[in-house]
Amino acid sequence: MLKARGVIATLPEEIQKLIALRFFADKTYAEIGQMIHRNEDDVRLLLKRFLVRIRQQIQGDGPSD
Repeated sequence: MLKARGVIATLPEEIQKLIALRFFADKTYAEIGQMIHRNEDDVRLLLKRFLVRIRQQIQGDGPSD
C-alpha cells in the first residue's frame, strides 16, 4: 500500500483527484465526469490507463518517470 501511495504521488494532480474521487469518495464514473466536465467513458479510460501504470510500477515492470 505504501508503494502504491508513492507511485500515486508522482501522477499528475488531475489523475490523483480522479483516483481519490473513485476509490476514497466512492463516486461513480458518471458522477466524476459531471464534476470534471468529461463524459463517463473518458473518466473510465483515464482511470484504467493510470491504474495499469500504477500496477506496472508497483510490480517493477513499468517505466519510472
